[in-house]
Amino acid sequence: MYFPKKEVFPVLGVTPEVIGSIQANEAIKFLTEKGKLLEGRLLFWNGFSGNFSEVSLSKLNTCSVCGYLSEINKNDLK
Repeated sequence: MYFPKKEVFPVLGVTPEVIGSIQANEAIKFLTEKGKLLEGRLLFWNGFSGNFSEVSLSKLNTCSVCGYLSEINKNDLK
């Protein structure tokens, strides 16, 4: 099995910490109803440069998973 040198992937160790901190922060914002949640946005983190970027997302009403008449929503209405 091949394992890359540490110099190639130096950020691998801190990645779970950064992502976990973001998730914990989102949970706190949700529970306290303070701040703006990442709802409808996808956050990207570049561990090599330390930069964040985000993309806005929206639901498609015709989507079978997240759309207005998705199977999940139909089951919730019963």
